[in-house]
Amino acid sequence: MKDKEEGLSFIFTEWGFAADEEGGELTDSMKQWKQRFEEDRWQALYDLGFQEKGEGSPSFVFLWRLGSSFAHVLLTSPLFPFLKEKMEVSLPEEELKKLMNAIPGGPGAEWIDENWLTYSKNPLDKIQIRRYAFYKLLKVI
Repeated sequence: MKDKEEGLSFIFTEWGFAADEEGGELTDSMKQWKQRFEEDRWQALYDLGFQEKGEGSPSFVFLWRLGSSFAHVLLTSPLFPFLKEKMEVSLPEEELKKLMNAIPGGPGAEWIDENWLTYSKNPLDKIQIRRYAFYKLLKVI
């Protein structure tokens, strides 16, 4: 049984991930993250990548690192101001290696490989495009 400090855990699947329904009580912030992941896991992962690294289960920290890697590449790309909604993010080979070495043990970890990481960026690209379109609609950009 998980204790409150371990936090929200995830089970990895062939084409994604899901919050682990087993476990103990979650902190208030982890309850909010669990709800967000249940509503739209890819949007939550995208948003998580823009947060400061916090405490959490190994699977939560791994997903933060994946989202953070995506956000870092997106925001540091010199092409982003020009391509905006047409930009597709590709994680550098070095970052893929770091993520591969950071795979947490646990349910479904055997699914995570470079193909899984590459697939994961597709929904994140769509979130970024959707978010840009929303800001464009509001005339913020």
